[in-house]
Amino acid sequence: MAQFTGNHIYNNNLGVLLYNNSNTAFGTVSNPPIVDQIIEDNASFEFYASANSFPALFRYNQIIDEDNLGNSKNDPLLYLKPILVPTPSFTPKDITLNYWGVNFDYRENLYPHALFVNGERTDTKKMVVK
Repeated sequence: MAQFTGNHIYNNNLGVLLYNNSNTAFGTVSNPPIVDQIIEDNASFEFYASANSFPALFRYNQIIDEDNLGNSKNDPLLYLKPILVPTPSFTPKDITLNYWGVNFDYRENLYPHALFVNGERTDTKKMVVK
């Protein structure tokens, strides 16, 4: 498993892209929470994962793009490519322990928002930056 911590990914055309059954972790289980990644202000997706490539651990990250256009303009903060054939083993992804910025709207900034657990209740308070 590839562990990603302490990165600042910003001002790129695309932020983070995960493909082909990647096995990754973005964040830690630290207590108190400390921000592991800051992913911000990329021109298109801040975070994209193809089917079966979403990180096994995804917490204590700041994913921010205050001028983001949202799903209506094909520009969500977090994009998870849906599995074309639904499988009974699919588990919705828990993204609650992340910070999404002050203008976050789960219906506009998560695609598709139904694939995420508690998308409507993600953290709205900034965490301590490493």
